[in-house]
Amino acid sequence: MPGTIFLEGESVSLRTIEEEDLKFIIDNINSSEIRPWVSHRGPNNIKQETKFFHEEISQDNDTDYFLICREEQPIGFVCLKEKWKDSKLAEIEIWITPNEHGNGYGTDAARLITNYAINELNIHKIVVLVAGNNPQSETIWKKLGYNQEGNLKNAAYIKGEYRNIKYYGITQKEWQENEKTK
Repeated sequence: MPGTIFLEGESVSLRTIEEEDLKFIIDNINSSEIRPWVSHRGPNNIKQETKFFHEEISQDNDTDYFLICREEQPIGFVCLKEKWKDSKLAEIEIWITPNEHGNGYGTDAARLITNYAINELNIHKIVVLVAGNNPQSETIWKKLGYNQEGNLKNAAYIKGEYRNIKYYGITQKEWQENEKTK
């Protein structure tokens, strides 16, 4: 069963990751539908993921890791990485299980983690990398008011071809202004 609810949105909650959640994570990041789009693409087994859990997820570091859950059912993963503490810059990584795509869960989770980063952690700017041709991911960030700020041509090798990586970003001020108009 997923851990404690940390943030709760309209359709999903972000919960702490517990050791018993590792099988869900491994099954998904090793799948051919998610693996090409995440930063680590090599195979992960339970021993590797358990080590990562103990050395990274369970430690007090500069990254917050969450399971995305609909009710108590895990449907995805999101993390917030503080990249440059002095600049208050953070990066979000997120994935949703393919059978849950198109239901707005990624948008709700992205809104929760962005709001947490900006309003609770006082992060000045958040960036997101969208690899390859991933219009579902781009839709999430555009919907939340993120702007495309850069494009690295042929920077990711995905599914047998080189693809662009698009950078999306939002500042604290932009986020707070967007949230006021809703």
